[in-house]
Amino acid sequence: MTRKVEQFVWIDSHTRAGWYPEDGILEETIPMIVSVGFVIEESSVWVALATTVGDGFCLSPVQIPKRAILQRDVLCEVETE
Repeated sequence: MTRKVEQFVWIDSHTRAGWYPEDGILEETIPMIVSVGFVIEESSVWVALATTVGDGFCLSPVQIPKRAILQRDVLCEVETE
């Protein structure tokens, strides 16, 4: 099976514990994430990728909402099975 290895630049959500003043909350930087992996599945809403694949299994897949993706690049294609 040929799989694409892609790089995604995306914005992640985050939370903080504790009490904070309401003013200035939006001035904080939203986490910008760069993920690289094999595209395992894809729907109209999200992309699933994993860093390791083999024998019909994948290690620690992550689902990225497509609305959060800022940039997507195909790095290469790899024959995995």
